[in-house]
Amino acid sequence: MEQNDEEMLFKLILGLPSDDKPNQPTFDPHRRSTLQMGLQVARFLYHCSSEKTDGKLCYSIGRLRPKHKSMIPRDESFIMCSLLLYLNCLEQVGTIFGDKSNYGSDNAIELFFNQDKNNKSYKFTEEEKIAIRNLRNALAHSVGLVNVEPRNDEPIQKFLLCFNHKEILNKVAETPSEENKWHGDYKDKNPKSSVKIYVVNLIDMIETIIANAQSQYQNGDITLKRRFDEVQTRYTIRV
Repeated sequence: MEQNDEEMLFKLILGLPSDDKPNQPTFDPHRRSTLQMGLQVARFLYHCSSEKTDGKLCYSIGRLRPKHKSMIPRDESFIMCSLLLYLNCLEQVGTIFGDKSNYGSDNAIELFFNQDKNNKSYKFTEEEKIAIRNLRNALAHSVGLVNVEPRNDEPIQKFLLCFNHKEILNKVAETPSEENKWHGDYKDKNPKSSVKIYVVNLIDMIETIIANAQSQYQNGDITLKRRFDEVQTRYTIRV
């Protein structure tokens, strides 16, 4: 049976297979999904391949092996750019499927992680959701690690990215205590006043959120919050 345009569009957005080709992602020769394009480059920069084993998402993470000395191996700059793309993918998923009155990243976390029926171990706190939202804004608007209020340029939070793979299990963000909270003084270099982001854990959880969105859509557990023409215009490009 031929799929309708709306169903094909959302499968294209989420990278899901079409009915007539169950082993291949939905393909439109004239359109590309901005979500899938961003995700593809994010994974390339992070240099990881993800696959499901026994229902769980697993990764193989390795450094690039340059054939020529002029090629640069993967380092923190690659991961930082990858993180920005991952956060934008998170924003897109939450905007497409979540309530219009909420932030996209908050929607994605709530719908596809905190409320996911298979998640029984860890829930994002409100502080973590705010930190992830502010980190995305800092990286997207200034490619930096300080989030500022756009109306008056007042600093809100500063971040410290932790790239070590041997990180605290399940911890994504660690906010300063009230005593060490940052008050916008750029002379304050104390790491205790920064929001600590465990990068590998955050990327892992964004991958899980996207996988959960795919599963929930296939199972009919989520409803679309945006019109066909809006999603097509905002989240696809003609090629």
